[in-house]
Amino acid sequence: SAQAETQNGTSGSADEEAEERYVNSPFRSIRDLLTVMGMTEEILYGHVAELDGAPADFLTCCSNGKINLNSAPHPTLVAAGFSVEEANVLVSERRGGRHFKDLSISGTVLPEFEEERWQKLSQAITVHSSTFPVTVHSTSSANDQDLKIFARVFLGEKGVSFVSWREI
Repeated sequence: SAQAETQNGTSGSADEEAEERYVNSPFRSIRDLLTVMGMTEEILYGHVAELDGAPADFLTCCSNGKINLNSAPHPTLVAAGFSVEEANVLVSERRGGRHFKDLSISGTVLPEFEEERWQKLSQAITVHSSTFPVTVHSTSSANDQDLKIFARVFLGEKGVSFVSWREI
């Protein structure tokens, strides 16, 4: 078995090293969740009807921890604290071409929130992001090969860069 130097300086297997690497530290990719005891590719990447996608489709390791009103899928908006009906309105507004420039949705786009609820919601949401999910499908006419990938891209001052990707 492969040997690796663990954090305490002792020699151990690569599996032991992987376990030690994430003790009290952030994950660097969604795939790293597979190091969590009990997590499987089926759980992480398998389709869940209630989500209309896989759990991995709703997770990111590259974030400020807030939900972007301009890009979050319906289930994510509900998880952030919006009711199903409120999330429906937000998604409908986006599909109609609306881009939220700020958080002034209480009493305008949606009915006015109670102060305590608005305080909780406003801590969980934003209208700005720098990391986005992208699905790319490419077909080669030369050899009839198809490639479909799901990627996370970072939009920075110097352009676009891939944070992570996986073939789907």
